[in-house]
Amino acid sequence: MRRRTEKRGSLSDESDDSVNNSYQWRSSFSICLQGVDTTTTAMGFFLNVMGLFPDIQQKVFEEDENVQKLLNGDEVTFDDLRHYEYTERVIKETLRMFPVGAILGRRTTEDLAFGKYWCSAPQPRSDK
Repeated sequence: MRRRTEKRGSLSDESDDSVNNSYQWRSSFSICLQGVDTTTTAMGFFLNVMGLFPDIQQKVFEEDENVQKLLNGDEVTFDDLRHYEYTERVIKETLRMFPVGAILGRRTTEDLAFGKYWCSAPQPRSDK
């Protein structure tokens, strides 16, 4: 039986396996949340572009009507997305104009090597 203890404001098991599992779970959860956040932001930018450019919005609408006719009212599947060529170009241009993940909010605490690239940790300021 494992004893649970409070550590840094969250519950974690004392065994190494549990700590690793807890870390993996938190990392996975963080990735999922970041995916939702970036998707939501990208959709917001896309809808903003649709509102700013009524002519583009009309072309996207017409393309959707044409695809719906092609499918005879069937539900759109993943394979059917290839028919949305103009809409895909609009989405890609929107992401080019308004990049979702352009800023990274993390900083390394130790020197790291990535193949032939080197990332040095920031040095403490001595002018205090």
